[in-house]
Amino acid sequence: MAASIAPPSWVFAHPLVEPTYTIVAAYSANLDASPEKASEELVALYTPSLQDFSMLFDIGFVWATILHAASQIDPLSPLHSHLTDLFLAIREHPPPQETPAIAQFKDIRKIDSFWSTLPLLPAVWKDFDIAAPLHPRLMDREYYANDNRRGPRPTTSQPGPWRNESLTSAQWASLNAVLAKEHARTNIVHLDLKGLFALIDALEYKHGAGALDDLVPAAAVWVVFAGRKVKFNDVGYPPSGDDMGSGRLPWSAGPLWGGKKGFSDERWGFWKERFRTVSLSDGVERGTKKWAERAWEAMREVDDG
Repeated sequence: MAASIAPPSWVFAHPLVEPTYTIVAAYSANLDASPEKASEELVALYTPSLQDFSMLFDIGFVWATILHAASQIDPLSPLHSHLTDLFLAIREHPPPQETPAIAQFKDIRKIDSFWSTLPLLPAVWKDFDIAAPLHPRLMDREYYANDNRRGPRPTTSQPGPWRNESLTSAQWASLNAVLAKEHARTNIVHLDLKGLFALIDALEYKHGAGALDDLVPAAAVWVVFAGRKVKFNDVGYPPSGDDMGSGRLPWSAGPLWGGKKGFSDERWGFWKERFRTVSLSDGVERGTKKWAERAWEAMREVDDG
């Protein structure tokens, strides 16, 4: 037995959520459970939804339920990695039979395959990002204000029910750890940017102790679990101008960082020293200092080869 995963508050929000939770909970309860078998059960459950374009978006409940389970688990525990394995097993699942709905979805999303891209995960993550303990919170940032240039606020889209829950620092760190572990083992497009944003949020602003407690663990997991991919990132995102306060664009940066945008050795070194500073700071919680120390040590090991 590994752990008992509490159901999400939105378990009855859709007929597919409860059986999805049942599969994920059973898988979580046994570290010897096969991720391939659990992924087959989940894919079979959602295969009927692939016949209709409007129903295809139900797939978001798969990712949200697994992420909900992971949010309850310490990122350092074997169970957390076990849940990440389930994501990757779904990704390796053979592509479904092509349907008009799948063809339309792939054309709109500009993708060549289906399960291997973890379809709709970015949309699900966006909702968790909105629920995260950011400083300032995502929906309070200038970029997301309602104006004529960018249209209505994202809350006018159709969010998942998990958007309405406020995440704790520990939950936000556990969610980021899922993506960091995936990033370390795959080349899924734009996962690296989720790490960049977490590092910017935590380390490139002058925060008080409370904000550091909320943000530093989520940034630390990226270098603890995917440090080499972060340091040696060679994705050539084009430079651009002002991010209008979003903190969610490839060229985003906080006011404490005045160097080159994107990933670089210099920025890596800056983050490393910032983690070291937090690990020695008074006022922050012991757990925050420990995560900052782990991050600094992980970065030092990467630097030492």
